[in-house]
Amino acid sequence: MAWLWPLAETERKMARTASNQLALIDEYPEYVYQQSQAHLFYMLKNRYPQLYERFKRAVQAGRVAADGAMWIEADTNISGGESLIRQIIWGRTFFRDELGVDSRVLWLPDVFGYSGALPQILRGCGCVGFATQKITWVRPNSDPFPYNTFLWEGIDGTTIPAHIFTDYNSHTRPATCSTVGTRGCKSAASAP
Repeated sequence: MAWLWPLAETERKMARTASNQLALIDEYPEYVYQQSQAHLFYMLKNRYPQLYERFKRAVQAGRVAADGAMWIEADTNISGGESLIRQIIWGRTFFRDELGVDSRVLWLPDVFGYSGALPQILRGCGCVGFATQKITWVRPNSDPFPYNTFLWEGIDGTTIPAHIFTDYNSHTRPATCSTVGTRGCKSAASAP
């Protein structure tokens, strides 16, 4: 939300992002932008209400995909279970009540930890999927994560569909479902 800059800069950055995305939406009829983190919408609403109303209309028109399930994308290894549940409840409630969106996929593109309890928490909060991309940042001399799309089984046995994008600008087309090297796109069912 505010990494190496003041929170006020996050508010200004959200306004610039919304303005730029609305301009792209106006210019390109096929363009759709995804914005996660309910708190960023909340910031925009409180600091830039006219811009927020335009952005909200773009959500309702299907040009901005408001999805992410959490209030703020949290590192799930640092937070406890109750905190994560509150993040999801607050996030999903805002998306539903404020934007008319049923946000049911947890989108954590830029966090460094994923709790083994997350599948159970997500299912219990009404989510149907999980997506990230950070796992593809392989450290030197380590094995890459072997799957892109799979059923993630949590520590209690609960499963949830998961997808790992290969970078920040991934698309959801089959051709982009492979990562660096010859691994390709594998499912848990095809694992050796």
